[in-house]
Amino acid sequence: MAKQSNIITWAAKFASLALLCLLLTVGQAWANLIAEQSYFEDKTGELTFDQVSKKPFKSYTGILSKGFSPSVFWLKLKIAQPHDKSNDNQPIALRVRPPYLDEIQLYDSKILPLVLTTGDNYSWHDQAFQSVNHGFILEPGAQPRFVWLRIKSSSSMIVGVDAEVLDVMMAIEKKQLYTNSIDVVLMVFLLCWSLLLLIFKIDKISVAFVALQVASLAFSLAYFGFIRIYYSQIISSHAANEIYSYLFILMPAAYLLFYRSLLQEYKPPIWMMRALLTLQFYPLLGLILMLAQKQQLALHLNALIALTSFAILSVASICVFKNRRKIDQNKLIPPLLVAISCWLFTVGSITIILPGLGVVDASDLSLYRFTFQSFFSALIIGSTVYLRTKKMEQSTNQALARAKEEAYFERKRREEQNVFFAMLTHEIRTPLTAMAYSVQTAMPQNELKKQIERGVTEIDKIIEHCSQAQRIEEGNYVIDRNSIHLSDLIATAIEKCHTNNRIRTDAVPNLVIETDAALTLVVLNNLIENALKYSDPNSVVSITCEVETLNNHTGASISITNQLGQFDLPDPKRLFEKYYRSPSAHAITGSGLGLFLVRSFVKALGGIVTYHPIENKVTFKIWLPL
Repeated sequence: MAKQSNIITWAAKFASLALLCLLLTVGQAWANLIAEQSYFEDKTGELTFDQVSKKPFKSYTGILSKGFSPSVFWLKLKIAQPHDKSNDNQPIALRVRPPYLDEIQLYDSKILPLVLTTGDNYSWHDQAFQSVNHGFILEPGAQPRFVWLRIKSSSSMIVGVDAEVLDVMMAIEKKQLYTNSIDVVLMVFLLCWSLLLLIFKIDKISVAFVALQVASLAFSLAYFGFIRIYYSQIISSHAANEIYSYLFILMPAAYLLFYRSLLQEYKPPIWMMRALLTLQFYPLLGLILMLAQKQQLALHLNALIALTSFAILSVASICVFKNRRKIDQNKLIPPLLVAISCWLFTVGSITIILPGLGVVDASDLSLYRFTFQSFFSALIIGSTVYLRTKKMEQSTNQALARAKEEAYFERKRREEQNVFFAMLTHEIRTPLTAMAYSVQTAMPQNELKKQIERGVTEIDKIIEHCSQAQRIEEGNYVIDRNSIHLSDLIATAIEKCHTNNRIRTDAVPNLVIETDAALTLVVLNNLIENALKYSDPNSVVSITCEVETLNNHTGASISITNQLGQFDLPDPKRLFEKYYRSPSAHAITGSGLGLFLVRSFVKALGGIVTYHPIENKVTFKIWLPL
């Protein structure tokens, strides 16, 4: 999936190249040797050439467009002299488009009574003019002359005729063959891409996209005549024509399947979705009509149903757009883009269908309407699926990232829980063992009471530290700043230690700071208790205070220093980690949370705590803003 952007870029290049070839082909078709053209509608389909040649013909220009008509149409064409006089003796190719016309008969005054026949129901290999369309090769003639074409089609009667010198016409046909081939290559690419998407994620839309691409590729092969040309040894011309007709019926259903699957995620009106579902199954009725030899009725009804379906689809997309604020905005494609995709597809499809129904005049581009439809649909639907796939890929990556992050935090939480329980069971066991030993040992009542009280105090401190650490992680504390004398806070902290005879203070008198007294007291208590606990019992712990400017901010600096004693220096990189204790510190009771609480509370108060080991002394320095 990582190379999708490059794949889409190459697809766009294919489409652009094919479109350019198509435009060049259409441009060449405008310059031809037909000077005059007129038509006659034989509603009975029984008139002979002699009868028709005496009938009045109606002049027309450009493309003849008569919709789905059971009539036989006769065209009377005046072939002019070649523009280049040197080509006067060259054969002239008469090309008839589009390629799905069933039967075309040529009546040429120079070869009468011989009648030449071509069309979908006739073998391509038996034709003198072998091209992706239909045509004839006329004998050279310096003088202008008339030819007549008798055309019968079970599909829409849209007919364009061109005449040119054979070499020129073959060059034009070759360009169209290139265009058709690129179109097929694009369809093959989209089919392969859709299969990759289906492997990536199987859902209704990816399945519908694959079904659409299979139908599009098969239809392109039939419409461009590749089945009739390359598989004529396997499939008869009549069978190839039948295949094309049924694929023509199947295509609107394939488009409906895709857009219904796409729109269902956005909850459009239910009745519209049910109506589209009903219309989507028209190919079953179409097959029945074709088996009953009602091919033109089946095709005509299919065009009308396609027109109705795409109109309902457009209205459904408008409903999605209007209700976009009620739709979950975490959808893979925003409702606006879904609506735009439906609108563009509907407008393009209706523009293609109307000339085929004879509702609007056809242009030369109408002869290539299904080629344009394949490009247009591939561009719109391919872009829609691409955006959806990219969003899906991003969503999957985000979900994987969240899952990894959650797994990481879950693992860390479990590791922390294991460390916590290990610490708790180990550290509480020490005072409990001392208390049990005291109870089992004969000693004075007062001494026993002191031993039990000391053990209870140590357990209470461990529990209090755990409770404070939990409050920090949950952010469940509020900073309540008040003006307070720093010396009063230090005195209160020293008083709680019950060993004030070992502590020496040197503080700036009347130094007032704005702080949370309770949190600051926790910080001082932990640092003073640590200094007393991990130093020599006969050593002095010194506390100094002074005003210090740090980073252009004035604050109070508090230093607590003790001698190293019998314990090793802690690891400075892990000193403030939760539950960390140096190996030698495990000899006495402790939770490993004291310095973690100190750093957390000092940071919450807007201060900084630092550690300074100097020779055989250890100093913790706190800076708090005034």
